[in-house]
Amino acid sequence: MYAALRSHGVHRIYGAVHVSVSVLSLPSGITVWCRSGVFEWSSVGGGRTVVPAADVQEVVRLLLATLHT
Repeated sequence: MYAALRSHGVHRIYGAVHVSVSVLSLPSGITVWCRSGVFEWSSVGGGRTVVPAADVQEVVRLLLATLHT
């Protein structure tokens, strides 16, 4: 996911990996958590998004849309 976001011009991506959770911090204050088989994040407006971890392309699409609005 990191490489896909970078290839679309998203910079300032920071991440951490632990046995039970991975986290990506993106511009605009978006933090993406991957745990228990799902990616999860809250938009700046407070809406919560949950996508199955197997659907990385959909996660990238949704995050790009969120970052470009």
